[in-house]
Amino acid sequence: MKLPTCTNCDHALTYTEALKVPITRRCPDCGERQYATRESNVKTVVPVLLLIGLPMVLLRFVLDMTVTGEFLLYTGAAVFFFVITVMVLPFRVTLTSKREALF
Repeated sequence: MKLPTCTNCDHALTYTEALKVPITRRCPDCGERQYATRESNVKTVVPVLLLIGLPMVLLRFVLDMTVTGEFLLYTGAAVFFFVITVMVLPFRVTLTSKREALF
């Protein structure tokens, strides 16, 4: 897996810099605005929604599960998978200097 690079100056971002780019939206080397491409949005957001959000909604509303041990266990697992997803996120992002539609 490869970390993203700035499209303006070809600066290879470190892991911590790649984590900050979605928040700051600037290259730490040249200061140029950087955006995630449409493809990387799909590669990062859709799996999070499908793997974490959909089962939680199904458990809560379809199965009418209240705040019980099973629901709290699932919530803990969802938080765990979210943290894993955030840790892998910098490797799945591709940057561009032009703003694109989200999907």
